[in-house]
Amino acid sequence: MFSFTKSRLLIREGLFPSVAVKESPYIQTRIAYRLAPFFYKKADVIVAIASEMADDLSEFLNLPRKKITLIPINPVVTSELYEKAGQDIQHPWVVDKNIPVIVGVGRLEAQKDFETLIKSFCLLRKDIYCKLLILGEGSLRESLSLQISNSGYASDIELVGFCSNPFPYMSNCDVLVLSSRYEGLPNTLIEALACGAPSVSTDCKSGPKDILD
Repeated sequence: MFSFTKSRLLIREGLFPSVAVKESPYIQTRIAYRLAPFFYKKADVIVAIASEMADDLSEFLNLPRKKITLIPINPVVTSELYEKAGQDIQHPWVVDKNIPVIVGVGRLEAQKDFETLIKSFCLLRKDIYCKLLILGEGSLRESLSLQISNSGYASDIELVGFCSNPFPYMSNCDVLVLSSRYEGLPNTLIEALACGAPSVSTDCKSGPKDILD
């Protein structure tokens, strides 16, 4: 409309709208979702990538459900993924096959809710000797580090930082955990399953239910 072109427009939604509009840490994202009900309906095609997201979009945009196309896939499982997953990993916790290792992957932000993952790990650690590795970087590193220090299990939890190739961790871990508060269709869970990782997830909106089913 603003560029005065007649091109057809397809919008592919990436997050769960009714949650992201309230909880996204980025003001630009929250503003964009406030404007979405006015502008999305002008698109030629609207694509949702999870069934719950499609239902939410319909209500959020006040559009009939039939106006939203469901394509529940992110094409992230490639030959390159399997090649990277087969690379050697040197982390001593992963190399030692006698101790179960739990892995979380994602930005250290509120959306990924690693705070709850750490609390859950500490409950499990009371009964089972295991380790927790969290791969990712973000603004909550300091607060998560403090939580870990005060947990009583600081020697069993590590914030690895940004990792350009998380797939060997997924291939060799005992459990991959997605602890998110909200998603769209989380690539981490898809990639973990492709790597053969036993996976568990919060039943967040949206995507995990579709992926694990």
